[in-house]
Amino acid sequence: MTTSHPDLGRAGPLNVEKYQVFAELQDGSDSKFSLDLPPSQTHFRIPWEILRHGQVVKYEIQVRDENGNQTAIESCFTRR
Repeated sequence: MTTSHPDLGRAGPLNVEKYQVFAELQDGSDSKFSLDLPPSQTHFRIPWEILRHGQVVKYEIQVRDENGNQTAIESCFTRR
């Protein structure tokens, strides 16, 4: 998404500075992964080699605007 909500805040295009991706295994091992992506890159695959079969992975994606504002979404998935 590269535009703000039309009814909240400012409407119009965002000037994305970068995307940040964070992933963490929920197995008590403290295994974490993070990465900064340029605004031109809109997808990324976490390499399966760093994930353990059957483990829950919590992830977060942050979008940082050039003006310092940021928004994030987080969720979980399980590798089967």
